[in-house]
Amino acid sequence: MALQMSGGTYIINGGTFSIQGGSTVTTTGGVLIYLTGGATVNIANGANVTLSAQTSGTYQGVVFYQDRTIASPGSSTFAGGASMNLTGSLYFPHGTLDVNNGSGTTGTAMAIVADMVNFQGGAHLLADAGGTHTGLSSSYTVSMIQ
Repeated sequence: MALQMSGGTYIINGGTFSIQGGSTVTTTGGVLIYLTGGATVNIANGANVTLSAQTSGTYQGVVFYQDRTIASPGSSTFAGGASMNLTGSLYFPHGTLDVNNGSGTTGTAMAIVADMVNFQGGAHLLADAGGTHTGLSSSYTVSMIQ
């Protein structure tokens, strides 16, 4: 299955924003996936995902935003074998973000805000400060803020 999302805000109220294995999801403009009512994210094995954040507005620069008023949301998962190119930040202030089983994520201008982040089984993030996947710049900074 292939899905091309138009730019805009998508509100997921409860349930799961789920991308199954073998699916391809891309955007034609900046998106915000706003998770509320306990909603979570599940990107499964073999999914190909390319999402870019909105470049203006209240939530500019954020791809996934989990409502900060949710005290105990479930875990969100970026699973093994998924290929993700995310331009924007992941905001899960009270949730757990699982990145596992060989998951590869490339991020441009990415920040991860989460109560807990679990990297398991060969998961990795590639910071692409130059904006391309070749000739990566050494001018990026990776920091852990507690």
